[in-house]
Amino acid sequence: MTSDSGNVNLTATSGDVTGTGLVSGNIATVTATSGDIDIDTNVLTLNATAAGAITLNDTTGLTVSGITTSGGTINVTAGGNLTVSGAVTGTGQEVILEGTNVTLGAMVTGANVTLEATAGDLALQNLTVTTDLDATATGDITQVGALSLSNGTATLDSTGGSITLNDSSNDFGTVAANASGTVTLVDTNNIVLGTTSAATLDVTANGTITDVGVINVSGTTNVNTSAGNADITLNSSSNDFGTVVANAGTGSVTLVDADGVDLGATTASNLTVTAGDAVSDSGTISVTATTSVNTSAANADIELDQVGNTYGEAVMNAGTGNVTLVSNGQLLVGATTAGNLTVTANGLVDDFGVIAVTGTTNVNTSQGNGLIQLD
Repeated sequence: MTSDSGNVNLTATSGDVTGTGLVSGNIATVTATSGDIDIDTNVLTLNATAAGAITLNDTTGLTVSGITTSGGTINVTAGGNLTVSGAVTGTGQEVILEGTNVTLGAMVTGANVTLEATAGDLALQNLTVTTDLDATATGDITQVGALSLSNGTATLDSTGGSITLNDSSNDFGTVAANASGTVTLVDTNNIVLGTTSAATLDVTANGTITDVGVINVSGTTNVNTSAGNADITLNSSSNDFGTVVANAGTGSVTLVDADGVDLGATTASNLTVTAGDAVSDSGTISVTATTSVNTSAANADIELDQVGNTYGEAVMNAGTGNVTLVSNGQLLVGATTAGNLTVTANGLVDDFGVIAVTGTTNVNTSQGNGLIQLD
């Protein structure tokens, strides 16, 4: 070990760099050319290079100016804030970084990466993970650089804040996100949503949006694939949405909700909604091909009554529940089952399937003086 004006240099040309004492100083440079590093520190800035595992425990705040290993786990724990100002490279290795607040200001590369902000925020930048990412913060999780996580699962947990990963160059595989606030995700191509819970969910992708886990959102879910006219398929049977605003351009939208769901402004070529309770709309529905809505499992009402709605062909199954449809133009009614059916259209109303209504069928085209043809 050498020391120069408060700077510490630890080098082992063979074997490991270990110690039971505390390494103190301003800047520490630690090298183990053929072994591991395992030390406790109290330094301001640290750089470490090893052939094997690197384990660093700092008692206060720490800035990492660079860490590289070719053959072992990188595990850095700071008693205060942890800032990464230089590349952390554990290609093919596990990387674990923990501090009160964690800020990544440089590239972090690893096979499995674990990041934890124990009492604050987590800021991500230029993160490349070849397998899985596990990121946890008591505050917000944000980013200032693109994330490359396409081969595995990113598990994100913000117990007391929001998750905002909105760089247009992000490339996720599967994302499972939990936040007390809002979750915002942007992907340059396809994205798969794992188990996700949030007050508000906002997902934008240049490819498809699908789910492999349960989505639970108490407020509004905004999903947008219009840039790529790609499908949105959120069909896990236990999903629980509040309001869903979906824009697939000319792609299709499929939604499944365990109970009731409200449809905000929705654009698609085909729209398929299955719900365990009532389906309503608070925004305009613009569908060019087929709108299919099914609440028969609960015999619940379907009420799509926004004046600007267009459905293409409407296929409704409310069981013994009631169906209300309002269309800004003509309306083609496919196979429909309801207790009562109320249709208001600004043009022709025609049928192309069997209509089975046990109560009253009320059809009104007076605004557009349209023909009613249910034959």
